[in-house]
Amino acid sequence: GEPATLRAVLLAAAWTLLAAAPAIAMRSFSEEFRQGTWETLLAAPIRPWQAVLGKFLAGFALLAAILLLPILGCGLTLELYADPDWGEIACGAAGLLLAGAAFLAVGILASTFTANQLVAFLVPVFALFAVALGGRALASIAPVEWAPLAFGLDPLRRVEDFVLGLVDTANIVYFVGVTIAALTVASVSFGSVLVALLVA
Repeated sequence: GEPATLRAVLLAAAWTLLAAAPAIAMRSFSEEFRQGTWETLLAAPIRPWQAVLGKFLAGFALLAAILLLPILGCGLTLELYADPDWGEIACGAAGLLLAGAAFLAVGILASTFTANQLVAFLVPVFALFAVALGGRALASIAPVEWAPLAFGLDPLRRVEDFVLGLVDTANIVYFVGVTIAALTVASVSFGSVLVALLVA
């Protein structure tokens, strides 16, 4: 007699993304630095921002496949036994993709700072968990007037809106803004690292 929904699955996937997206991104540039293949990348007729964007799009394609195929499978299974709301499921999937893009961009940014894959994985994971859990903790101890701001810091709260079927432009702007900012800083970081390597 319960509503046919994938909310629990999508919310669990959102928490999983905090580690899965940095895991996908951790080798993007750190492995280039470790193996010395950055010279091949440098010889290609592309700019640093194009290399960062290419790595991001490749990682995002993999992340989208990892997310969408199981969601589609769960939805089709649910369709056999119930009448799920595909609009709500699609909205939740869109929220996961937006959040995944932001988390992936943060992971790529971390990867431009180090040649160590473990560091490139752990730094964004701890940072993302700190923002998610810190926003919740801050909201519980902050004055009432500051609580909405604290809740707004938590990316998983924003994903929860999508999972419920709510499309809020503020949430879209948040994830797109984080993605663009992280990729921009990653492009500058990668460019400066290439200059430093050339000078050395």
